[in-house]
Amino acid sequence: MNQWFLEEFAMLKKESAGEFDREDPTLADLALSKIFEEHFSEIEVENDFIEEAFILVFHKTPPWDLRDIAAEAREQDLQIGHYLELIADHRERERLGSN
Repeated sequence: MNQWFLEEFAMLKKESAGEFDREDPTLADLALSKIFEEHFSEIEVENDFIEEAFILVFHKTPPWDLRDIAAEAREQDLQIGHYLELIADHRERERLGSN
């Protein structure tokens, strides 16, 4: 995972015409999203890795990203897709209720 982050940060830095801040949480989130998009099949076979990565990012993942991950999981017939969708719906209702 660390190597993937380093690769994504290198790519983002290369693509960035302006200032690049490795500590910017938005860039870290973008890197993580790209990692999940590009390496999902590799990640899903490592159960311990899945659990750790899931715990790390789950609490900060917005509903729309959960839905994207859920769609990818459903494409691969993974049951977690359904649950991620339920959680996304719950977070959306919470967000709407707090406005």
